[in-house]
Amino acid sequence: MYRLFLILVATTALGQQKPPADLPLTALERAKLVEAAAARIDNSYVDPAKAKEIAASLRDAAKSGQFDSSTSALQLVPAVNRVLRTSGDLHLRFGYSAEPQPMNEDAPRHRNNVRLMNWRRRVTATASTPSRASRETSG
Repeated sequence: MYRLFLILVATTALGQQKPPADLPLTALERAKLVEAAAARIDNSYVDPAKAKEIAASLRDAAKSGQFDSSTSALQLVPAVNRVLRTSGDLHLRFGYSAEPQPMNEDAPRHRNNVRLMNWRRRVTATASTPSRASRETSG
């Protein structure tokens, strides 16, 4: 199955690659994809207030017909990315692959999971670094 996906990571240089095979989209498919992207941002973006704002901008763009001329995946991607760029988060991207993409089971399903994962990283990093007090008493 073909899948459009949202990339929430920094972009890298891809070099000269052949574009993927295009995928025709019906109006219903296009609407579902845009709504799925908005919902994923709304549920997973690290800043809840900004998440609502970005998701609303995607939904507003869809309602106003900004994506209506996008009848294929390769046309929808830049149209959605134009809206996402207005968020100010230049790492947020919408993309398409003609190849099935595995779902990342580690991906947080909700923004609270992101906070918990970040907290665990800080705690682990802090625990593995000797405290100032222990360095002063040992030396």
